[in-house]
Amino acid sequence: MDNPITTSLPADLPTNWTQYQVVSPNGTEAGLDEQHGYNYLMTQVNNAQSAAKECGEALGDMTGADIPVSGSDDTPVSTALSNKADVGAPQSYTLPLSTGWSAPNGARYQRTQDNMVVVTTGGIQ
Repeated sequence: MDNPITTSLPADLPTNWTQYQVVSPNGTEAGLDEQHGYNYLMTQVNNAQSAAKECGEALGDMTGADIPVSGSDDTPVSTALSNKADVGAPQSYTLPLSTGWSAPNGARYQRTQDNMVVVTTGGIQ
């Protein structure tokens, strides 16, 4: 997708403000440069709002789920995750123990969605 922002956004907003600094409409009235004037700053705030609106219009009804997985994979995120979203909780099974062994609080195992086996015991004796 081409850049939907057509509004020019500045990279030169001031970062060197000082406490009690006088602000003026154009900055120059207070002995500062134009970037310190509130007219310039408010213009840039309005430009940022316009840029955000342009992005929203360019994306239309697109949701985060419709965004491609990567620049090289056009598969929508919703499709890539759909197989994970429908998977239920892993089933748990009783762990069979050899003769002479016991688990007073139970011993169980289950396979996770990532195919890992998890063993839970309450203490095997």
